[in-house]
Amino acid sequence: QKMLWLLHTVYAQQYEKYQTRVNSIPNRIVSAQQPYVRPIVRGKARNNVEFGSKVNISEVDGLSRADFIRWEAYNEAGDLPAMVENYHDMYGYYPEYVVVDKIYMNRVNRKWMKDKEIKTVGPALGRPKKKPKTEEELAFEKALLRTRNHVEGKIGQGKAKYGLNQIRGKSQDSSEGMIHTIFFCMNLVRLLKVFWAQFASNLI
Repeated sequence: QKMLWLLHTVYAQQYEKYQTRVNSIPNRIVSAQQPYVRPIVRGKARNNVEFGSKVNISEVDGLSRADFIRWEAYNEAGDLPAMVENYHDMYGYYPEYVVVDKIYMNRVNRKWMKDKEIKTVGPALGRPKKKPKTEEELAFEKALLRTRNHVEGKIGQGKAKYGLNQIRGKSQDSSEGMIHTIFFCMNLVRLLKVFWAQFASNLI
């Protein structure tokens, strides 16, 4: 039944492309085994188009989580307010600082965080301020921005050691479950390392 639906859908999509003389179509199916996977144009020199999920990751005190997993090509900056609200629901308060990539720092997100009295780092939009920042402020912001490398490191660790780039679930739910499990395992390994380091120091 699933394969019959898949054949009907692929035929309808290809027929629509033929009739309208267009080269792209929304929700185009590119995999019979994973029909929920979509082509995502990334504009990279090596791989212009990638197939898989777009995962929005947050990290707090070395522990990371996949807040949002989506399979369509979209602007992930729109997920930032919901991610911060997830933090508030978990800890009971908003973070003092939010360190994100430049793509998240649009006017909408900046205003939202300003209303919540959340501080951000990085260049401000518009004209430069008349009063330049001090060396201490620049050094603090630079050190804070380096903490975002932890998130990139988690992605690299997940791909290299846990198969984050080889998700082969037949259903969307199973694939997303695999992704969440990978982050759970990475957090568990980190906690065990911290526990072992404390245990070893007490023995010494």
